[in-house]
Amino acid sequence: MPDHSIADFLPLVLQHAPSAPIPLAAEHLRQAAIDFCVQTRCWRYRASVAFTANPVTIPVPLNAVVHEIERAEFDGIALEPALPGDFTDAELSAVADDNNTPTWMTQEVPDTLIVLPPKAGTLTLNLFLKPPAGVVFGQDSTRSLLPQFMFDHHAAFLAYGALASLLTLPDEAIMDAGRAGHFASLFQARIDAMRSDFRRGQQRRMPRQTRSPWV
Repeated sequence: MPDHSIADFLPLVLQHAPSAPIPLAAEHLRQAAIDFCVQTRCWRYRASVAFTANPVTIPVPLNAVVHEIERAEFDGIALEPALPGDFTDAELSAVADDNNTPTWMTQEVPDTLIVLPPKAGTLTLNLFLKPPAGVVFGQDSTRSLLPQFMFDHHAAFLAYGALASLLTLPDEAIMDAGRAGHFASLFQARIDAMRSDFRRGQQRRMPRQTRSPWV
């Protein structure tokens, strides 16, 4: 999927706050994108990895981190989510065995996965992603990218989200609580609309509709 630099979104912020420092505006855009992805689960990603031992690192693009695992399959069989405390230390440290039948997935460390009982095979993951936090604008160009669909479909609304927080900074000359509230309402309205629309997609399938064998 093509990406856009966060800098490409800046004109949409700066037209409303022209005196805002660019690095500050860029970081608020990043935080708006994170919030947007967390609340709407709009950034979907499908990954496959050859599993040989626990834990396995979840593969994602360099400009993303995992927000949520929607579904995990091991050689086509769905894994059930579980807590680490549901297993003994011996189970968690077991080595892969061809006689095992993987049934569970759990985590001890974010962005990794433990498959139990372990067996060599292919792990397929349906993920919801979000941009990484805490990256200083301009220091890592790869991790300062947002996916193409955010630019094509949500750029103006991400700018509103950035302005909603940027204009509330008490030590900045750009502070304007009234305008910040206005932009916050526009941003939240887009989030509320997307919470249902992301599941239907552009194909507009109705929720809980029985899938046709032709779809």
